[in-house]
Amino acid sequence: MAQRFTADNITPHAGEWDEKHIFPIDTIKQSAELGFGAIYVSEESGGIGLGRLEAALIIEAMACSVPVRGSDSGEIPNVIKDDGLVFPEGDVTALTQQLSALIEQPETQKTLGEKGYQRAMAQYTNTALAKSQKDIYRTLR
Repeated sequence: MAQRFTADNITPHAGEWDEKHIFPIDTIKQSAELGFGAIYVSEESGGIGLGRLEAALIIEAMACSVPVRGSDSGEIPNVIKDDGLVFPEGDVTALTQQLSALIEQPETQKTLGEKGYQRAMAQYTNTALAKSQKDIYRTLR
């Protein structure tokens, strides 16, 4: 769902929006209707430190065994960790090299996909998130 929303509603306009430093309110409202617009919990408070849409895109890909790539911006590297590839934000050459390496090394694709899947199942399922929140609440007693 997150991937489709991004592909249909954000990707076609991202370059223009970046140049103009805008993010249209209609797109924000649409993302909120899908559950991606809420405030997200910081990592220190048991969350993962990303907005809902960014987190959903990364975790959804991991849960589908897709080898995840992301920039070194903000909390993205902390979500991906060693279960995907991180490149310097804005460095198209580094991203291109990583994508080329994945194409040329199908075993690496498979390994990263499996690692991401395992982590998504261990940390980001409803059960895992509920346990994490419960553990945090227990420390507040």
